[in-house]
Amino acid sequence: MVYLASAHWAFQKRRFGNAIFESFLFVLIGVVGLAINDAMLWISVEILVWSLLPAKFLAAGFSFLTNFALRKVVLFN
Repeated sequence: MVYLASAHWAFQKRRFGNAIFESFLFVLIGVVGLAINDAMLWISVEILVWSLLPAKFLAAGFSFLTNFALRKVVLFN
């Protein structure tokens, strides 16, 4: 659902013509974003000793920007 919305409304140009391959890359980028989110949470809470709420804000913002940038460059450029 998110892939279809992104392909239709957010990004007008598509790099690949194969929707199945694009969907796979879309999910793969999402998994990378999840790993970044988890890593940012771990670093913020365990190493920097932040409280959980600011760590979640940082991790969510950073993973959102990373997902958007990767999808823009890899899929819809």
